[in-house]
Amino acid sequence: MLGQVFRGRAAPFRTRSPDRDRQSDSANVVLVAKAINEALRAAEAERAGLARRVADVLSRAAVSVGNDVDEYVDRDDTDTSHLNNMDAEIQSGQNRLKQLDHNIAQFEALKTELGLKFPDVIVEAV
Repeated sequence: MLGQVFRGRAAPFRTRSPDRDRQSDSANVVLVAKAINEALRAAEAERAGLARRVADVLSRAAVSVGNDVDEYVDRDDTDTSHLNNMDAEIQSGQNRLKQLDHNIAQFEALKTELGLKFPDVIVEAV
């Protein structure tokens, strides 16, 4: 019975060449490297834009606060409310900047690790 299985009309089993396997593996590693680089670029762009906006609102808040010693005593309630809202937005922006810094560091670590795990594939140039 086993002889009948091997004498069937199916084409003989063949594998790809080792060179073709290396090309396929390299292509997969490059796909991962491209994904990491794209995520890194997006996080860096978001960080740069947010940093500019936070710096801008910090400047506007500094001007709005005033520089008199007792400025807070005779400030209108609407001005105080506006400053409190700006403070909350600044804090939110700064928290997001910290998270983006963490993410960027992790993406960089992933790139480094990918390069260490697959030294034959150039992942930096992707």
